[in-house]
Amino acid sequence: MGHEILAPKGYDPPLLPSTPYDAEYENLGLQPGMKLEAIDPLNLSAICAATIKKVLRRGYIMIRVDCYEDDDSGDDWFCYHISSPYVLPCGFCAENSVILTPPFGYDKLTFRWDDYLRNTKSVVAPVPAKVRTHLILPCLLNTSLGSFFYTL
Repeated sequence: MGHEILAPKGYDPPLLPSTPYDAEYENLGLQPGMKLEAIDPLNLSAICAATIKKVLRRGYIMIRVDCYEDDDSGDDWFCYHISSPYVLPCGFCAENSVILTPPFGYDKLTFRWDDYLRNTKSVVAPVPAKVRTHLILPCLLNTSLGSFFYTL
């Protein structure tokens, strides 16, 4: 999304339709350099500090997970939609008692977002709130009813 496609001369594909779903993500004020928390696509068990590297169209962003050493090539960027359940606001881990994988060179026990934002001269990304749905899980006879909150 948002990249020019190199195609043979005369190739003229129809434009993708614009929908209200896409439109709500166009004016969030996302900027390269903003920080957020994201699930590392190379290690799905880790929520990491991350940086928006490029803002594409229709709510898509290129992010870099900050727990790895700097790589200026862009080979370590990943594409996510800002509404993805894998993209979370700064402070999500702290609010939910989850251990955040901190940026490279920071300690997970002493990492603080306000210090990191000040050191990197960054601001938090305006990540839209996720919808929380209360799910009731089926249970076996003679067991208690279980339920949990799931973030969509």
